[in-house]
Amino acid sequence: MLLKELENKNDELASLLYAASHDLRYPLVNIHGFSQELILNCKEIEKIINKSKFDTKDYEKIKNIVKLDVPEALTYIIKSSEKMNELLKGLNKLSKLEHSLIKLEEIDMNKIIKNIIENMHYRIKEVKAIISVKKLSSCIGDLNQITQVFTNILDNSIKFVKPNQRAIIHISSKIDDNKKEVIYCIKDMGIGINTSQHKKIFELFYKLNPNKKTSGEGLGLSISKRIIEHHNGKIWIKSKEGKGTSIFISLPIS
Repeated sequence: MLLKELENKNDELASLLYAASHDLRYPLVNIHGFSQELILNCKEIEKIINKSKFDTKDYEKIKNIVKLDVPEALTYIIKSSEKMNELLKGLNKLSKLEHSLIKLEEIDMNKIIKNIIENMHYRIKEVKAIISVKKLSSCIGDLNQITQVFTNILDNSIKFVKPNQRAIIHISSKIDDNKKEVIYCIKDMGIGINTSQHKKIFELFYKLNPNKKTSGEGLGLSISKRIIEHHNGKIWIKSKEGKGTSIFISLPIS
């Protein structure tokens, strides 16, 4: 009875997440759109002011309002709307994940990783990343969801490299016969993660370097954790700041 009630509550929460992320995007589009329009209007007003004759003090005052004050306020509005849009897209992804069904099958991880590397070919070539892959054991899981997990992790390994260094990534696996599971390891030589952040990186919207301009909503590892747990698996890390990161994923083999 309690389990059924929890399942219903979970469904309600997922539906609420979807509704909120879907419905709130419409007013957000208006805020962003009209802010851009106001910026263009300010530029037009500035042109008119430059052609008109005003008292020197009034001219400077109007010019500062139109050229500095209003655009600055609009810049903050646009940045805030863009941030909110990122968060809503993230909530939408989460709600879709909660509603999705898991289709279990035997997965050839060698093919999965090969496809991911091919799809990321341009990015890998751009940063001159080196990825070595040992022969990987198969697992049981949902093909699309497991592909998403390893794509997220590889993307992070390429993204968070030390300054002026190439991304070097090693992927391997080992079988644990006692637990009937396979453990995958994605090891990089990147910037590493401080011990205090090991649990936080799996939290919703958490970004390792929030001040650094990196793409994404800070959801990759959070979604990956949910997917792996839905597969009765585990995900954890070993890392030290400045000394790279190893991410481990356990998945069933039967």
